[in-house]
Amino acid sequence: MGGDGIGEILANAWRRLWRKQFLALYPFALGLFNTLAFLAVYSSLEPSLGLNAFFHTNFTRWTYIQEHLARILTPGVPLAVAVAAAVAVCVLAAAVRAPFFRAVTGTHYPLAPRSAGEILRLTLFYMATYAVFTLLPYSLAPDGIAFAILSWLLIPLSALIMFGDYVLVFEGLTPWRAIARSMALLRKAWRPGLAVLLLALLLWYLVSLLFDRYYAGSGPIFLLFPLSQLLVEALVTMVIDVLLISTYDQYRG
Repeated sequence: MGGDGIGEILANAWRRLWRKQFLALYPFALGLFNTLAFLAVYSSLEPSLGLNAFFHTNFTRWTYIQEHLARILTPGVPLAVAVAAAVAVCVLAAAVRAPFFRAVTGTHYPLAPRSAGEILRLTLFYMATYAVFTLLPYSLAPDGIAFAILSWLLIPLSALIMFGDYVLVFEGLTPWRAIARSMALLRKAWRPGLAVLLLALLLWYLVSLLFDRYYAGSGPIFLLFPLSQLLVEALVTMVIDVLLISTYDQYRG
């Protein structure tokens, strides 16, 4: 895909998403779900809740979870809240992303997953991937060699499953078969697939740099600033999804 082709793909997807019940806002809703889930975990661990402290911590939420993992895993309220929040995020992600994927392709779609089986398959897929890509690495010491090695290994692993949830939605496969299908697709679409993956890593790095200097300070956080962060992150999510779905649609045969 050349520059003009990518621009046309993104413009067409944006027009479809914005016309169809404002589905362009679905990635923003997903970011809001994640923030509220972390707020639940954070409030179960902290003796008092200050929004300014929360906004600072939320920017590096996984570092916070890594530092407090022993407390979270101890039987009690924080563990129950963390498990409930994690399951809720996976279910809501399944409910939000399935219609979003279909809207990107311009096909007919409901405003929720088509069936209970679809939402269950997507939920299981997201629970497994979130456990591998977030819980597993952040259960290790941040300064240890194991954390560094695993962090690098997860990059090619993410490439292998990059089409997995699209396969689940458009082909109705089980999570394990969807991963196998994603790996097979990557063999054919490895050039555009890896290009989108590198673009995603670059965009998320730039987003981190953009907001890091503001959150690094100790001053009060203006309420609209975290909302603007969610909007920027939602835009990045939408761009990456549109490009990956277009790649998947081109190579699935």
